Amino acid sequence: MSNYKTVSNIPFITKQEMIEVDRLMVKKYHISLIQMMENAGRNLASLARNLFFHGDVSNKKIFVLAGHGANGGGALVSARHLINWGADVKIIISKDETEFSGVPKIQLEILKNMCANIFQFNQIKNDFNTDLIIEGLVGYSLNGSPRGTLKDIIEFANDLPVKKLSLD
Repeated sequence: MSNYKTVSNIPFITKQEMIEVDRLMVKKYHISLIQMMENAGRNLASLARNLFFHGDVSNKKIFVLAGHGANGGGALVSARHLINWGADVKIIISKDETEFSGVPKIQLEILKNMCANIFQFNQIKNDFNTDLIIEGLVGYSLNGSPRGTLKDIIEFANDLPVKKLSLD
């Protein structure tokens, strides 16, 4: 366990600071949400590929857990890149696809057009064999403890004895 950072020594910024970063990116630097999401997702996929698979995800089984917000959109982008690199990706969305909107909806539509394997949590049966879980369920907008389906997905992921990589 000594190889892992503890919460006390992981650098972080507050929710208000992150809101300000997002505002500056769009208003001052004219970097759109879709650009930020694409960069986050591509870098997340690249990190997963290099950190866990020595640069080759061919035929690796990866679960991508995606919420309907910006972090979910970033996770969906990572799924697209991993699929393009040859991974066997199952995307588990936390909400019905009709509840996705904005840029995350665009990312979901791209994956649907690619015939990606997209499931709602209640559709996942007994195929829990995976090499990695990528989590992009919630970001700084979460208030309180996770509840309902979100809580169930998190508990499901935590119970699987595989490596996990979270986007936040």
